Amino acid sequence: MRSWALQVSIALVALGQYGCADRQNWSGEWVGRYELPKGHENDPVEASLAKVTLTIKPDGSFTLIEAGFDKTGRVLSSGKSATLVVERVMGRVPERMGSEAAGMGGERKLEMNEDGTLKFWRKGVEPVELRREAQR
Repeated sequence: MRSWALQVSIALVALGQYGCADRQNWSGEWVGRYELPKGHENDPVEASLAKVTLTIKPDGSFTLIEAGFDKTGRVLSSGKSATLVVERVMGRVPERMGSEAAGMGGERKLEMNEDGTLKFWRKGVEPVELRREAQR
């Protein structure tokens, strides 16, 4: 009887840790765009390059299309914040693509806003608001 009660207690503690924690649902397809300089809003090439599409899978991997380049990697999340660790750009390791491409790797930051949108940014660039277009 004691063994059974102990097992139930352990299971309840584990469920409390994982079931009730402040966990965000990051998975889905998120879309936004960088703000273009005045006078460039109607340029179709610049508008295309300004678009940001982020797909986060339930397994914690992601695909990011930013400035026309696809990037893949993994998501590290904690509460309402997350870090995208870019591991590949166009299917290749950025550090092996030369000095120009090495800057495409690195990390991107996410923060879950109260309205369900994401704040997306990387060092040295203005943040972009991403809206969920599809849930995974």
